[in-house]
Amino acid sequence: MHGYLHINLMRWLWLPSLLCFGMLTLQAQDPEWEEDGAIQDAEVVIEKERQITLEKANRGYEKVSPLPTEPDTVAQRYSFDPIHYSATPFTPRIRVNRIKEEPLPKLYGNYVKGGIGNFGTTYLEGFFNNKRSETHVIGGYLKSLNSARGPVDRGNSATSEFDVGFNGSYFTDNLTFHGNADFERDRLFYYGYSPGLEVDRDTIKQVYSTLRIGLGMEDRKKGEGVDFSLNGEYASFGDEFDNHEDLGAFNFAGEYQLNDQLRFSLISDLYVSKRTFMRNSQNRNLFRVRPMVHTNISVFDLEVGVNLVHENDTIENADKLHIAPVARASYDLTDKIKVYAGISGDVTFRSFMSFVEENPYLRSDASLSHSITTFEFSGGLQGMLTNDISFHTGLSVGTYKNLSFFTNSSSDSTRFDILYDTDNPTLVHFFGELGYSESKKLQLNFRTDLYGYSTKSVAEPWGRPTYSFKLSGNYNYYDKLIFGANIRALGGINALNQQSGTQEKLDAVFDLNLSVDYLFSRRFSAFLIGKNIFSREYQLYLNYPSRGFTAIAGITYSF
Repeated sequence: MHGYLHINLMRWLWLPSLLCFGMLTLQAQDPEWEEDGAIQDAEVVIEKERQITLEKANRGYEKVSPLPTEPDTVAQRYSFDPIHYSATPFTPRIRVNRIKEEPLPKLYGNYVKGGIGNFGTTYLEGFFNNKRSETHVIGGYLKSLNSARGPVDRGNSATSEFDVGFNGSYFTDNLTFHGNADFERDRLFYYGYSPGLEVDRDTIKQVYSTLRIGLGMEDRKKGEGVDFSLNGEYASFGDEFDNHEDLGAFNFAGEYQLNDQLRFSLISDLYVSKRTFMRNSQNRNLFRVRPMVHTNISVFDLEVGVNLVHENDTIENADKLHIAPVARASYDLTDKIKVYAGISGDVTFRSFMSFVEENPYLRSDASLSHSITTFEFSGGLQGMLTNDISFHTGLSVGTYKNLSFFTNSSSDSTRFDILYDTDNPTLVHFFGELGYSESKKLQLNFRTDLYGYSTKSVAEPWGRPTYSFKLSGNYNYYDKLIFGANIRALGGINALNQQSGTQEKLDAVFDLNLSVDYLFSRRFSAFLIGKNIFSREYQLYLNYPSRGFTAIAGITYSF
């Protein structure tokens, strides 16, 4: 290989040397040039007669022997120095892109509503609440509704309602505490006297005053251990004729879930009252305990327990302790419809204040008694027909002691007495309810109640209707107009005037009420309310015709 490279190298060096020598020879032979610098014709002959040859180089194939070596007698030593590395903790800061949250809509927790109408009517109502808070809720309300004239002798049938109150709740991680205070003052007149009779307006005036104060607490962590609620309320009730009643109510409800199929509950109520009238006083108490066991297996639910009630004013009945079974079973026909049935017995605490809420023209010295349910069977069907339509229908049949009825008093027909049927009368009650709701645009609710009485010691179910129909609803037209309607029909009321000894079947009641609100903005609106549109002076109580058509117009302001 090395010889071959040497020959080629010599060949390339020899060729250019020969060319240079030839050119120099030509220049030496004829150095003359024409004056104009033109090149003369000439002939150059190059002859190559010499041949250069190189001897072939010998290639060596002998291997070179390695040099002799001696093994190293010194042992190798290795040293490893530990490396201590401590990295600085690294917490990556990752910024997640989020969709910008929509701001909460402005909350108007307060509003004032006021208006005027015929019959010298003035109306004022207001609700006041704190804004959003995770720890507490505080609110108050005020209502005043006055009509200077009524259906009989103008001011002799006037009415006045005033109500003011406060309420609040405080939330902790485990408990909710709540309280309320309320004062009501209702003024009315006993205008059920004979037409044309001159009366002293002050002698027929009645004023009811009620003060309520309540406190309570309940468990917030439902399903963890024992769920409970504890409430207490004090009420002071009085009227224009020195009739006074003090009431205290304490209610406890507890529940313990043992597992998915079994739970236990306990309800306990204590009512303590003292009524004073004409220097006479009466203490009336009631204590109830109701332990229950609840179980559910698939689509079947069962509740079994007992009512233990002790009370102290049963009319013509020496029994002070009442024991009655309580049982209820329900079965899911579908995931939206269920059927139920049950039996029970109980005692309902009745106070003078609760009777006045039923009939405000009651005598101040009317006798009082609790209502005793000796036995009652009930059953029904409820559920959803569609996502917008709900229904509930049912039937109850029971026997009772001290079932109450109202008649005009034998001493003063403008006031009412309470009559009690003490011989276990029978009451059959059928009801049906249908509700429709289409978002916030349209809501409708219809309810019907039918009553059948089989009285014993009382000739007729005096003052009680045998049927009732109610239809209510509202329609929101593009959040600009809100229409409301309320239709009520009831009848079958038999009335007894004990003073005259006459009986009368009152005409059926048909009452249509309409309302419309026009929203100028979220904060300001105007309203118009029409009551008793057909202006029928129907009677719910004998000799007490109602007002005819009443209209109230006003405005509402929210802030």
